[in-house]
Amino acid sequence: MKQLLGHALKQIQLRLQQAFKLRGQNDSTKHVYQRLFILIIMISGCSSEPPTDISADQILWQTYDSQAAFRLRIPEKRKEWSNEFHSNEFGTIRIHHVQANSHGLEFRVNFNEFNQRLTEDQVRQELQNVAIPSDGTLIHEQTTVSQPDCVGVEVVLQRGPNYTVGRYYIHKSKRLYSLLVTAPWDVRHQSDIISHFFDSFEVGEKPQVVGAAAVDSESTTNNQI
Repeated sequence: MKQLLGHALKQIQLRLQQAFKLRGQNDSTKHVYQRLFILIIMISGCSSEPPTDISADQILWQTYDSQAAFRLRIPEKRKEWSNEFHSNEFGTIRIHHVQANSHGLEFRVNFNEFNQRLTEDQVRQELQNVAIPSDGTLIHEQTTVSQPDCVGVEVVLQRGPNYTVGRYYIHKSKRLYSLLVTAPWDVRHQSDIISHFFDSFEVGEKPQVVGAAAVDSESTTNNQI
């Protein structure tokens, strides 16, 4: 049934997109098409149901350790990559991405360093820019979060059927961290998994541990980033 509904929705979306391209449509007609298209997107988002049998204990977690920068727990079999973009205000910025998937959930942490310390106004503006898209994405929730020496915000976003819960921190006005959990359903149903991922995040120098507990080679991966 869900497959048939998904196919029908795709066909309707295609017809509506084709209608947008027709010449001679007046503004009122285009407005009707636009409202219908948004309605179809919302229906699509409701067509996926979350699994009810997964919990944080069922995920194989691994500690990602970026030396003095930060640490967090993320599912195994992750992939990493970097890219650069040019900011008119800060010049070239290199962003590093770490991503892993488990039980239909996508986990990601992105981080980059600015070439200068940001002012308080710049910190607020950068968090707004990265956390709140300006492309029409639905914003369900927005709250303030904190970490030592960090300013942060948490948001719940929806793009079509995909929901994302994201936490964004700027540490010591110099480094930006983005922690994201995404799924093709309302990912808030997996609140214990999200909490495990978010709460494992630690930023700053690692506390010194003496003895055998200092190294756990089976569960910790060090990264020189």
